[in-house]
Amino acid sequence: MKKILAIIMSCVLFLVGCNKNNEYIETVMNIRFEDGKTVEKIVNEKVIAGEFYLDNTTKLKFNRAAYGLSVVAMKISEEKQLKKYHDLGVVMPLLKELDWKIEGNTENGKVVVAKTDRVLVRIPTVKNGDYVQVNKDDIAVYELKTNTRITDEEIAVAKDYYDLLNEYKYNKKSE
Repeated sequence: MKKILAIIMSCVLFLVGCNKNNEYIETVMNIRFEDGKTVEKIVNEKVIAGEFYLDNTTKLKFNRAAYGLSVVAMKISEEKQLKKYHDLGVVMPLLKELDWKIEGNTENGKVVVAKTDRVLVRIPTVKNGDYVQVNKDDIAVYELKTNTRITDEEIAVAKDYYDLLNEYKYNKKSE
């Protein structure tokens, strides 16, 4: 009887702990910044950019100058530039479901992660009384396999490339 009671109590405590983590993650996902974007929206954008970067890192240069030239080339000859991207093998990432978890605790909060099979986004949080805070600049993107950080500039340029190609209906998908 005592063993059964101990097992039931363990299960209840486990479920309560999971529920608290899920509530914390939901709270973090719904934090809204001054620009109106939520953490969830920013993370989704960064994951798409990270996937685009990983798919195309050997095909494109991920810096502002190269991207700027691409924009100009697209405005001069959309068809020619889209063919160039196609010939280079540039692909658009497939959108994937994110897995959100608590990675660990810090002195003043927790680190929430959202990941696909290739990209991991770390969101450090600070617990301040009843509030949870996130600094947008601290949200970082990593290649999951190597745990290598993809720089903020590379992510920003990858997002810009993705948005540009999406605007021009480029549709060669990754496999």
